[in-house]
Amino acid sequence: MDSVGPVVPVTTVASHTVYKVLDGPYPNTEKVTSTTYEVTTYDKNGKLTTSTNVYQSDYLV
Repeated sequence: MDSVGPVVPVTTVASHTVYKVLDGPYPNTEKVTSTTYEVTTYDKNGKLTTSTNVYQSDYLV
């Protein structure tokens, strides 16, 4: 009987960024917040697994 070779897991990464603009703490300024959601999905031996990371940055302009 022939053996089955190793299988490499299939990985998919999706990223989505949301920007929000609010009034800043000083006159004529704005606070920009960017939130990035990164979802990694992979299939290993028929088992679907997901992992989510969230990154947030604030800027004052």
